[in-house]
Amino acid sequence: MANDAAHAYEAASQAIALSPNDTELLIDRAIAAGSMGRYLDSIDDLNAALKIDPKRADALTLRAAAWRHEDKLDQANTDIEAALNVDADNPDAYLERGILRQRRGDRAGAQADWQRAIQLSPGTAIADLAQRDLALLEAGPSTQQ
Repeated sequence: MANDAAHAYEAASQAIALSPNDTELLIDRAIAAGSMGRYLDSIDDLNAALKIDPKRADALTLRAAAWRHEDKLDQANTDIEAALNVDADNPDAYLERGILRQRRGDRAGAQADWQRAIQLSPGTAIADLAQRDLALLEAGPSTQQ
């Protein structure tokens, strides 16, 4: 299912029908929805998960990313700050906050967050993404997405 978001979404939906208050299932379905570009559906599932467990830094970080994709940067920023308040050493949250800061023109803040993500998770996919974002930042705005 890792390479088939639609199948993963359907499987998670069936599981949620049996266990509607399972935060892991809600988060899994939110990830699948986001993978398909269905960010509002992702936000709905993350809202439900956070209603059950409001201290889930992973869910807050995912919801921040979904808000960013919907161009709702204020909501994204609120969620990412909440995620970092819950878990100050969350590399995913630093990666996302760096993206948000870069989008707002805060190059120094973005750089610091991406460096922190690398420091917290060396040799991981998160570190690779942060390193890529740092390289894009250094290359200048004409090469950034």
